[in-house]
Amino acid sequence: MLAATLSRGSETEPSRTSVLPAQPSLPTRAPGDTSGAIPVTDEPIVSRPQRRIVVGFNKANNGSLHHTLLPRTMVIAGLLAGLGSPLVGFILERQGHLELDGTNWYLDDRGRSVATAVVASVVACSVLGWLWWTTAAALNARKQARYTVSPIFAPLLIVLMSGCAVLLVGTLRTSSYGDDERTRKALVVTALIVITVVAHFLILEAYRRAAGVIGASQRPWLFVIVLPWVTVAANLLAQFFAKTVGDSYLNVMALGNMCVCGIQVLALYQAMSSFDRACSGRHMAHNERGELPDFLRSR
Repeated sequence: MLAATLSRGSETEPSRTSVLPAQPSLPTRAPGDTSGAIPVTDEPIVSRPQRRIVVGFNKANNGSLHHTLLPRTMVIAGLLAGLGSPLVGFILERQGHLELDGTNWYLDDRGRSVATAVVASVVACSVLGWLWWTTAAALNARKQARYTVSPIFAPLLIVLMSGCAVLLVGTLRTSSYGDDERTRKALVVTALIVITVVAHFLILEAYRRAAGVIGASQRPWLFVIVLPWVTVAANLLAQFFAKTVGDSYLNVMALGNMCVCGIQVLALYQAMSSFDRACSGRHMAHNERGELPDFLRSR
């Protein structure tokens, strides 16, 4: 009965066999052959530590980026404060320091001093922040790519713009008598305004190109460059409609200009933030250029 049970179990369960891997055959040596033998000594065998080769990739910035958060905040805060200038005018008008007469307005001494202080603070905050950010951002971009914007390019143009603004204010305050003096004054004012505008857009275009070199987004920079020209064209068109429809259309355009300025400030913030992220190596997850990665282009 025991033999029948064992034979029945062997029929139902498959046999499990393990195959050992074949060991390599060792070469045979004749007796007395000591060639290739390991010498036996009484000294302890000391195992030498193996050298491990570690390949590291050094980042271009090397952790020494220039600070750009504070100047970027100064620029945006100055622009936002400039957008809040109608609120200052409303407060001055409520206090009796500002008188409105249609499209004309008059300030007394108190209102003029307050308005001058507010404008000087906004301009100083914006100019100093822009000067600081452009220099620091250009130095950071030089650590990512060789051929980018020069760190002294924007400061020189900003100094030129500041000088033109000072000369413009002095020229507008001077009195002109006669047609020749008025014509000369108009030419000087036009030349100063043109130089300031051209210098401003040269800075924006230079940093737009630098953003493309370091892999940052160029779309906000392009938006900041194109939007002012579209706004100027819309205002010229609004002046034409204002003559036929009435002055009420100008109020709508003034509100529209405030909204456009807010959009431009937001676009400038996105442009500066994208530039700083690219300099620090923190690119956005999506790339609007839609280019293939480097390892795919190399195939």
